[in-house]
Amino acid sequence: PGVAAPLLEREPHLEAAQDALAAALDGAGSTLLALGEGGVGKTELLAEVTRAARPSFTVLRARGDELEQDYPFGVVRQLLDPPLRRLEDREAAFVGAAEHAKAVFDLRSEAAMDASFAHLQGLLWVVVHLSEALGPLLLVVDDAHRADDISLRFLRFLSHRLDGLPVALLLATRPAE
Repeated sequence: PGVAAPLLEREPHLEAAQDALAAALDGAGSTLLALGEGGVGKTELLAEVTRAARPSFTVLRARGDELEQDYPFGVVRQLLDPPLRRLEDREAAFVGAAEHAKAVFDLRSEAAMDASFAHLQGLLWVVVHLSEALGPLLLVVDDAHRADDISLRFLRFLSHRLDGLPVALLLATRPAE
């Protein structure tokens, strides 16, 4: 995939994104973090990378929101629920270890509030199944500093397990205060 460079002084960032996207297409997934103060253009950088990733990638987007920080798996649901709803056979995304992630999407379940290893591992396998069904994935999370803690835990968990997957994870956040 080619990444255009309409953003001023962003060539190194766009080149890094291009390399990560190319690697993900080859099954070597990775995580990119856009770190900067508010107003420096992180959202526009994410939008440019997203444009460059299409049509080679299915792009799944989410945004952290301070009003939703208390809702467990809120960002995870933003990322994964829309493509799960579009699948012809949604249950196929929950086979094997992914079955443990079903509770995350059941808002009536108390288990949906728990960041257990089984849930995290199950969500990883949901991502694997989605990449098999939809092709390479670009997971984009803007304002990650405002995401709920459990979603952040999953994103970190996922980031350590992307090697061998056609998945790129792109996060934008502000520096820790």
